[in-house]
Amino acid sequence: MASGRTLRLTAAPCVRRGEPCHCRWMAVRRACLRAAVEAASADHRQHEHGSRDRRVSRAVLLPPSPAAVEWVATRLRRADVDEMALIHGVDADDLCVRLSLLRASVAASRAGECWAAHDAATSEPVAVLGVAPTSWIDNEAAPWLLGTNALPRYGRDLVAMGRDAVADWSQRWRLVNLVDARNTVAVRWLRRVGFDVGAGPGLVTFRLGARV
Repeated sequence: MASGRTLRLTAAPCVRRGEPCHCRWMAVRRACLRAAVEAASADHRQHEHGSRDRRVSRAVLLPPSPAAVEWVATRLRRADVDEMALIHGVDADDLCVRLSLLRASVAASRAGECWAAHDAATSEPVAVLGVAPTSWIDNEAAPWLLGTNALPRYGRDLVAMGRDAVADWSQRWRLVNLVDARNTVAVRWLRRVGFDVGAGPGLVTFRLGARV
């Protein structure tokens, strides 16, 4: 899920005015902890049933470091490369172009939030995700996520974290962005975390109204 009208993120999470920094970190830690518990429970159930499917792995969210951003840009999954090219009209197969867009996203979202998802055991970055205010007049912001080919292994974790993030963000903004209809994994994830996704070929809109 690319960043639609504007790629915007932040190198560190912002907090609401007057809100202690530790409150936001505690909320994120709770989301990570919840995802870890769900992953552990799923692994236990798989073990009891003799399943060899170990797709569920624990992920943690951290502020996006330059190294994490470069790692994800270098290993960006094909669907995200194609979506980036469609939205921005660029040659996204060019690593320099991908890296420039992702760095611009991180730099541009200082008014929103941005995180890098890492494997909890190996610290390998698997995605960069965030939200960027796009219209102060309409109180709109664009949520987005770009990931590597390892991303499907963390599906349960990212759904749990995504639902918590969307619940928080929708209290402050009307969430609207674009997604490539061919990016079926992104479309499915968006629907699972609560978005309404439009139908049709090419770029489609996904949205969630603010509850304020």
